[in-house]
Amino acid sequence: MTPKAEDFGDRMSAFTERAKNWIGETVVVDFRSPMLAIGRLERADDDLLEMHDADLHDLRDTETTRELYVVKAARYGVQANRQTLLVRLDDVLGLAKLDDVVKG
Repeated sequence: MTPKAEDFGDRMSAFTERAKNWIGETVVVDFRSPMLAIGRLERADDDLLEMHDADLHDLRDTETTRELYVVKAARYGVQANRQTLLVRLDDVLGLAKLDDVVKG
């Protein structure tokens, strides 16, 4: 069973507080599902992230791995397909700044 935001209590608040430090930065959101999103973080609440100029990518639609897709975005730029994207935190596995991606 997938945990919900309220199951995390203070830990979710700590996640949100850290994420708020990255507002205005381009971030990578890894989901529990075979999806990922890359875009500019605009808002972080206890239940959602708001991203602008975002690329929502379904990894089932391509043979590219998650890691390779993110590295290509870091090297060549984000191919935005959403002006605004709201992401539910209960589906988020991880969050990182795109600038922190090792481009190998």
